[in-house]
Amino acid sequence: YEHSGGYFYMKMNANCTKVLAKNIVFYNADFLKKALGRKAKKQRELTDYYLSAWRTDLQEETVIFTLERRPYASLTLKYNEVIVGKLDKKGVLLWLNIIPKYAQEQDRFEPFLSHYMCAKGDKVYILYNSGLYASNKAIALEIDALGNKREKTIFLNRNRETILCPSLTTILEDKLLICMQSPYFTTYNFGLLDLQALFAN
Repeated sequence: YEHSGGYFYMKMNANCTKVLAKNIVFYNADFLKKALGRKAKKQRELTDYYLSAWRTDLQEETVIFTLERRPYASLTLKYNEVIVGKLDKKGVLLWLNIIPKYAQEQDRFEPFLSHYMCAKGDKVYILYNSGLYASNKAIALEIDALGNKREKTIFLNRNRETILCPSLTTILEDKLLICMQSPYFTTYNFGLLDLQALFAN
C-alpha cells in the first residue's frame, strides 16, 4: 500500500530542452492546515492524499488539481474529502479549497465513490456523491478563478436506482455525459448535464 508525500511541478519549453520553472510541495502539517483549516489528527493523515485529477490552462498558464483522501482500510474502500488547488505558471500555490466528503463502502461500490473534475473557461467543476443512500444526493460544485465555490444538487438518491458514477463522466461538446447506476448494477441510465444552465442562477 503506497502513500504519496507531495506533488512535483515542472514547466519546460516547447522542445523539452530547458526547465522554465519547478516546484516541490510536500503534504506536511502546514500544507494540511492551510487546506483543511486544522492540524492533522494523525501523522499518517499527511500521506493519505492522492493526486486524482489535473487540468492545465495554456492561455492563463495555470494548473488545477485535486487531491482525494483515501485512508487505508482492510475490508472496505474509503474515499474522503477532496482538496482542490490552483498553481500559477511557476508552480506556486494560489489557493486551496476543501470539499467535505466521506465514503466507506465495499469494493463493488467503487464507481460511486470518487469524483470528476473538469474546467470550462475560468471555472472548475467537481461532480461527486454526498453518499449512496436515499438521504444523499449527487452534487456539482463550481469554483471560480479566485477559489470561491457554489454548490448545486444534480438529483436526489430517493429511490437508490440512479446513483451518479462520477469517474464515468465525459465531456460531450458543451455538456457532460453522465452515467447513473443502481447500487446492485441492475439498471443503467445516461444523461446530459448542462453546467451553464445548472449554475445560471
